[in-house]
Amino acid sequence: MTDWLTKAKAFIEDRFRNARLKKDPVAHAFEVYRILREEFRQEDADILIAGILHDVLEDTKTTTEKDLEKHFSPHIASLVKAVSHDRERHYDREAFYEHLKTISPEAKWIKLADLYANLEWMLQRIQEGNPVFHSHKPFLRHVRMFLDSCVQPSFMTAKEQLTKHCKEIDRLENEYIYREEFSTPAEI
Repeated sequence: MTDWLTKAKAFIEDRFRNARLKKDPVAHAFEVYRILREEFRQEDADILIAGILHDVLEDTKTTTEKDLEKHFSPHIASLVKAVSHDRERHYDREAFYEHLKTISPEAKWIKLADLYANLEWMLQRIQEGNPVFHSHKPFLRHVRMFLDSCVQPSFMTAKEQLTKHCKEIDRLENEYIYREEFSTPAEI
């Protein structure tokens, strides 16, 4: 493992040590990294590091943008901040996705990989009969809103992959949502 990868892994393991989330935040971080590298063919080290760190500002109470600047770089900190909602304020999904439409192309790659990982997780949960939400439609509407802002030609393959996942979630929800064996939704 390269030095920066080892450093990012140690950082998130430390910050998420006592996290109580529905999915393993370290595994999710490295799934985002994998998607950036393997699916989206990203090689920029700052994008890859920020991809690993993408949830640390919004999902930990102790990490600040200054921490990321100190341990990594101002650029990496700015990328992580761009894809994070402000944990000090009430989470407004509509406003957050409006914000995401304006972020840099580098930050959009990170958010695309994060959404890809989340959609794969949601698909798996639905297929197992354990939906994430009572209705996935509001979340999918926001995902599609973000995808519409990814207009650069380099995003086309990623957009197609995420759109395919959204359609499959729609299909499965329509097929399964009213079945009695569907369990209570989780939260992401």
